[in-house]
Order: sequence, then structure tokens, then C-alpha cells
Amino acid sequence: MVKLFTFHFVYRRWLLGAKVSLVLAVASLVFIALARFTSGFEPQQAPPAHQWSMGYWTAWAPNPISDLEWGGLTHIAFVGVEPQTDGSLAYSDANFAADASNMIFTAHAHNVKVLLDVWAGPGDFNGAITNNLTGFVGNIMNVVNTYGFDGVDLDWESKFNLSNNTQLISALRAQLGTRLLNEDADPNKYAYWGTVQQYLDRVSIGTYDLGGTFNRYSWFNSPLHSSDNSVWSWDLVKSRMTGAGVPAGKLNMGIPFFGQMVVGGFPVITSPRQTWGSVLPSIGEIKYTDLVIGYNISSPNRDNVAMVPWIGYSNGWISFDDATSIAAKVSYVQSNNLGGWIIWALDQDYFPDQTPKHPLLTAIKNAMAAPRGQ
Repeated sequence: MVKLFTFHFVYRRWLLGAKVSLVLAVASLVFIALARFTSGFEPQQAPPAHQWSMGYWTAWAPNPISDLEWGGLTHIAFVGVEPQTDGSLAYSDANFAADASNMIFTAHAHNVKVLLDVWAGPGDFNGAITNNLTGFVGNIMNVVNTYGFDGVDLDWESKFNLSNNTQLISALRAQLGTRLLNEDADPNKYAYWGTVQQYLDRVSIGTYDLGGTFNRYSWFNSPLHSSDNSVWSWDLVKSRMTGAGVPAGKLNMGIPFFGQMVVGGFPVITSPRQTWGSVLPSIGEIKYTDLVIGYNISSPNRDNVAMVPWIGYSNGWISFDDATSIAAKVSYVQSNNLGGWIIWALDQDYFPDQTPKHPLLTAIKNAMAAPRGQ
């Protein structure tokens, strides 16, 4: 009887505990659902399955496929094709068939996926979508299927139309199935990207060219942080995009393999955070290869807020990225559980006669391999 009583007592306690646990679990689910409905609450974003390191490869630049540093890449955006008004495609690469086949074969041998980049260039996204959306999407899918691309990358910067873009990514998503769909996004339109992120595997922000005369003072090309929200930074882009509803795990940030060069003006601007004078300077890009060849960047100034290097010279200043700032950016992506980063562009740090041939891409590889937090 004692054993029987003990068994029943333990069983009843276990049953009561199970019921309580079930009630608490249901209550928790109800609470989360109500919280989401009433306040927009989302649980903390889990890290993505793996972070992307996607470099853009262009056929017209000196950048042999055989010389790429594959250890710094998880994806390649192969540029590409351009939409035409009637929904057909123009090839940006005169040797598209041979280069696409070589890229996909070599990348897959290194466990790297390849996306077909559909970019505006001289093309016409709006005409292709308005006049022949079905044919346009069908032509994209024909190239994807013919060569074995792992997905599509959309780079639509000129005359971007929100409604037309939504139609395009919705139609592409339906045709691609489990294959990948990435779109390069303007951070100024962050509210829009939150409404369409469900169609996309990644939303990629070109977090470069952030310095310009549109700012109230001279600013950096690709700063990690800023002192205030009057100028763009990686951190501000991340906050606005995730606040608009883009999951952190879908957000790719842009790492430039080029610097931004500020030249002239009056008075001459020779450093960051200088107020513009009566004559504005000219601002343009300089490839990392040209920067290394033309300037001494061995001991640059380093900004403790923006966390990027810069140099001044007699007629201006240059903001750029190097191995140190790139490591900080990779660490930022990892610590914030973001989707990854994109690289524009792979040819811009290519030195065929030195080791490593791709110093910045090698810095990315090393940062990816480093323990978190280092």
C-alpha cells in the first residue's frame, strides 16, 4: 500500500506539473501573439544559418576567375544581364556563355553559390515589367536554368519604381522556388523594404558612398558608426532597416573595395567633419588598387567613431577601407546576427603580381575564420 500510495502521489504531482507547464506554455504563446499584434514586438533574431560574403564579379574588369580568393566568399553575383523594354535581356559580357559556365563550375568546386545579376545599366526595368512581366521573368529563368545559377541578384538603381519592383520580385519568387533571390536596396527607402522582405532571401544595402555634399559636413565613404543621425553609417542603416521590419538575418551590408576621394573646393576640405565652404569640392571613387599605387596609406589616420582609415593631402582627403576596418565590419555583422555582406567589386583589390593577389578579400577570409569577438 505504501508503494502504491507513493506511486499515485508521484504520478499526481507529475500530472499536475505537466498541466501547469502546458498552461504556462499556452499562456506564453498567447502573450507573444498579443504582444506582436499590439506593439510590434518580435523575439530576438536568431543568427542566420550562415552569413553571406557575396562579391560582385564583372567581365569587363581584369579579375580572372582562377585568381579569386575563394576562402573569402560564400556567394558570387555574376554581372550579368540588362532588361530591355520588351522584356528581353541584353548580355553585359561578350563571352557570357563561357564565363558563366567557368564561374559556376569553379565556384561550385569551392562550395560557393553563384547568382545571376540583373542590373539596370543602360537597361529598362520599368519597360520590361510594364510591357512584358511574364516574358521578362521567363527570360531570366531561362538563363538561370540553362547555366545552373543558384539564384538571382537584382541591382536596380536608376528610375526605381516601388510598385513595379513588388510585381517583379513576387513573380520571380514564385518561379525560383528554393533558389535564392537577393535585391540591392536603397537605405532611404527602408519603410518599403520592410513590406516586401518576405519575397527575398537577402536585402543588400550598399553601405558606401555615404560621404557627399548632401551631408552637412565632410563625411566618410563607409563608416561603421556616426556621432549623430544626421549622417549615414552602417549602424544607422541597420537600425532603420530592422526597425522597418527587415529581419536582421536577411540584411546584407556593403563593403567597398574602393575609397571616396574629395578634391578641391574653397576653402579646400582636407579631413572629415569639416563644414563645406563657398565652393563645393568634387567627390568621386578611387579603386583600392589605384589608391595603393598612387598614395602612401601605410600609416593612415583612424577615426575612433567611424572606425575607418583616411588620409589627407594637399588638395583634399580620401576615406577608404583596409584590412583593419574590414575585420571590424565582419565582426559587426557577426555580433549583430546580420545576414552577411556584399562586396563591390572583386576586381578593385586585384594585384596579379603580388601575394596575396586579393589583400582585402584575404582580410575578409581571415576575419571570417577568426573566433567571434576578435
